[in-house]
Amino acid sequence: MLNELKKLVIAQKTAVLSPEAPTSNLEPLHAALVRYDQVVSQAVIQTIQGTEFDFPKQQAATLQTELERLFIDAGDSSREVDIYRKYKQRLDQMIDLAEQASQNQI
Repeated sequence: MLNELKKLVIAQKTAVLSPEAPTSNLEPLHAALVRYDQVVSQAVIQTIQGTEFDFPKQQAATLQTELERLFIDAGDSSREVDIYRKYKQRLDQMIDLAEQASQNQI
């Protein structure tokens, strides 16, 4: 499980999120995705290091819900929204694996 998580981390490094939203209407979505990325990254790092920590399950779930709402608000037609959606899907996979791995370490 940890090896699978490490592979996802390496793959995610190639998908760099731009520092700013490409358009002003995507700024809320971009900001939420950055926050979610930070939560996932922290959980993944601590899981890989074997550090004991409180898994941010509620915080991740709250951000996932916010992101889903923002995706609906943004619509499905733009290439940027599709890129954001794929980025979030990879983060979702990482947080799920990190949670499973952290439970196995207990």
